[in-house]
Amino acid sequence: MFHADLDSLAGDQLAKRVELYARLDIKLCSTVRELKRDDLYQRRRAARQLSTQASEKTLPAWVCRLLAEHLPGEQDVHVCRSLMQAVEHDTTPEARLVAEAALVHAWPDVRIQGCRYVERQRLPQLAPFLLPLLHERNPSVQQAAIQAAGYCRNPLVIDGFPAQASEKVGKTGRASAGLRSLLGAVPPTVEFEVIASLARLGDDQGRTELLKLCYSPLAERRIQAIRLLAELQDSSAVDHLIRLGWTEQDPGVRTAILQGLETLVPAERRPKFPASLDARAQLEQWAEWREQRRPAA
Repeated sequence: MFHADLDSLAGDQLAKRVELYARLDIKLCSTVRELKRDDLYQRRRAARQLSTQASEKTLPAWVCRLLAEHLPGEQDVHVCRSLMQAVEHDTTPEARLVAEAALVHAWPDVRIQGCRYVERQRLPQLAPFLLPLLHERNPSVQQAAIQAAGYCRNPLVIDGFPAQASEKVGKTGRASAGLRSLLGAVPPTVEFEVIASLARLGDDQGRTELLKLCYSPLAERRIQAIRLLAELQDSSAVDHLIRLGWTEQDPGVRTAILQGLETLVPAERRPKFPASLDARAQLEQWAEWREQRRPAA
């Protein structure tokens, strides 16, 4: 009855009703009211209590709405972090409102928390909020947004808004271009994350660039690319990895290739060979296996 009453309200009406229930010593209302205190200790304590309660049971919708209203004006990062932790496992529309507030918050650390929420929950509805963050001057926020974009399951983040929509968005001062616009425009370490996100979203250019990275002069970059190919569960990459194994000299890269092949090929279909074989010999066995399965000319 109590939660149903508060769920039916919003804005000033909701705040006044919470104030009323708080006077009646209803614990959750009292905790939420503490967030409005000037005393920083009280606000941090209230935020931690909400986070703890959320770990045991999802917060009611009315609480999330109030958190979404409170977050934009909250200037303490610790309070903001606790409030985001309170909704991190929640995908309700009200929880998304809290994430939206985090993604446009003034503090970089809070925007990063918003990006991590998107990455964890993979909600396509939050993709528009990521677009401005892809072009953030703060490198930590930008990288978090790039990574989140790859998991948001919304192709909007690939190229951003179409031209007509971009003009409208541009008037608000918010960038609207997508991941593709970052290729060649960011440092190599960041560009790998861009390529990874494009590939996760099923973009052809992203996959092509990922295959190119398998031939990078840097062994560590080759390992990263090979591991991502395996993570994407793309069975068409099997032949590519076997061909890489023919000429690869780095032991670490060879190991990554073998691990990738084991990930992509079910155990019942893999070549059978003694575990005592070294990496080079195992790759030769994989090459023979591939030849045996090539269609006859």
